[in-house]
Amino acid sequence: MNQSDSKELWLYIDQKIRPDPIKMSLYTTQAYMQYPIRKSFISSRYKFCARMLKGQKKVLEIGCGDGYGSEIVAQLVDELICTDINEDLLVDNRKRMSFCKNTSYEYLDFLKILFPHLMDAIYLIDTIEHIFHDEEAAFMSYLIDSLNDKGVCLIGTQNITADQYANNWYRE
Repeated sequence: MNQSDSKELWLYIDQKIRPDPIKMSLYTTQAYMQYPIRKSFISSRYKFCARMLKGQKKVLEIGCGDGYGSEIVAQLVDELICTDINEDLLVDNRKRMSFCKNTSYEYLDFLKILFPHLMDAIYLIDTIEHIFHDEEAAFMSYLIDSLNDKGVCLIGTQNITADQYANNWYRE
């Protein structure tokens, strides 16, 4: 290999980059195809959570959906438990995201049951807006009761400026 030829060097390095491809889920694929800029907004929210939760031991994500972004947080915490009410998505996440060794995907209906362990941190991104007004008090109570005494909770949701990037099913 000629070290002074940038093309040759790049092609040499390119041959070493051979991970197994990761399949995108339905939600991520749909968003990527219709509103690709929206993925950068979502990634930014996960990056913010990751930075804020860096070093936390046990972290719980509420409403992980298709798991997009969870691996960003998983890189900076010891253990990440991703929960959702859609069992089909969780099954798919377990398969697709098996490379994330410190991450698990569990069914949890936070409107009906507490998480069985106290957590150091809980976060939810684009989830709170799906909770009906008459469910809010119980939902928030379950969040608080699932945190240890020094626990932190981060809640991220869209603002009105992001509405232009939302599609019809999301608005619904």
